[in-house]
Amino acid sequence: MNDVVGVLFEQERDLPYRIPLTATEPDHTCIGKHLRLAQALRSHGLVVRFRIAHFRWSDLPLPEHVLEVPRVNDSTHMYLEVENNQEWSIVDATWDIGLVSRCAYELSLPSVEVDNTANKAFFFRLNQWLEEVRQQKSSS
Repeated sequence: MNDVVGVLFEQERDLPYRIPLTATEPDHTCIGKHLRLAQALRSHGLVVRFRIAHFRWSDLPLPEHVLEVPRVNDSTHMYLEVENNQEWSIVDATWDIGLVSRCAYELSLPSVEVDNTANKAFFFRLNQWLEEVRQQKSSS
């Protein structure tokens, strides 16, 4: 089972994390990655459940040029738990290999209902910065 989980996990994890700004862009956020990963794991007979953590963008160690863009500060993070021998193991494929050491954040703060259309400029700036991090990591 662990080999299947590992292969499927890496396939989703290695999609570059990016928040879609339009309905035509693929969803490579924690939500899109974990919806696809849960479906794939379940197709192999694994028991999977979704978990949601709440966070505030301002609590993350993001650079000032990203945080200065107006946004709705409260947000959510989705990850999975997979049952393994009657125990649950956390599976979080959010951050691609180009970001994993830089962006492994602990997210667990109170929640507020969020309208993400208000965050479009912030998400655009965040996507730009994430790409810069990947490029810096690959050149080092």
